[in-house]
Parts: sequence; C-alpha cells; structure tokens
Amino acid sequence: IAGWDEIHEYYNRQSKKYPAEKFQHAWASMLEVLKTTPKKFTKKMFAQLLEQAAATNSRITKAIFESREKDYKNPFRRMVYDNQQEMDTVIGALKDNSFILQQQQESQTFLQTIGNIRSRLSV
Repeated sequence: IAGWDEIHEYYNRQSKKYPAEKFQHAWASMLEVLKTTPKKFTKKMFAQLLEQAAATNSRITKAIFESREKDYKNPFRRMVYDNQQEMDTVIGALKDNSFILQQQQESQTFLQTIGNIRSRLSV
C-alpha cells in the first residue's frame, strides 16, 4: 500500500507543476510562431495579439449564433412542425438556446478580461 501513496504523491506534485509548464509551452510556442524572442516581445505586440484574440472570439461567437439560426430557418427542419410556436415548444426558441447563451456569456467574460488587461498595460 505504501507504493500507492507514493504514486498518488507523485501525481499530486505533477498536477501542481502543470499550470506553469503549460504556460511555458504556450509562451515558447507563441514566440516561435511570431518568430521573435522574449527580449523583442513588446507591449505593443501583446496588445495586437489581444486585439486578434478578441476579434477571433467575436467571429466565433457570431458564427455559433448564425449556425444555430440557420438550423431554425431550415425549411426541411421546419416542415415537421405546424407552426413556429410548436417548433419552439419542441426544440426551444433560438433566443433561449443554452449553448448560444453560454457562448455569449463566455465571450463577454473573455472580452472583459482582455479590456482589463489592456487597461492595466495602458495600451
């Protein structure tokens, strides 16, 4: 049984190191993709990356809504229902779609975080 305790302790130590290792890998990957070094990485570059992340997030959130909206407007999907009310009763209204609402909330939180980072950096 002592062996099990050692195994659990090993994995506990590894899990505590994981966030730092994940950050280091992301940092190294980003520098490689940007073809730059830590010394050449500037606030301005970081601000541009934040803007790109915000724009990408907004596009994805919009595309999620449009994709689900398309499903709701599909004539083949709609033809099994007598009317819009029946369709909304069976599959739920588009405006109440939990996946869309979750994505919109996550996007809003992400964009607020980016705004907070930018204001702290004064960029």
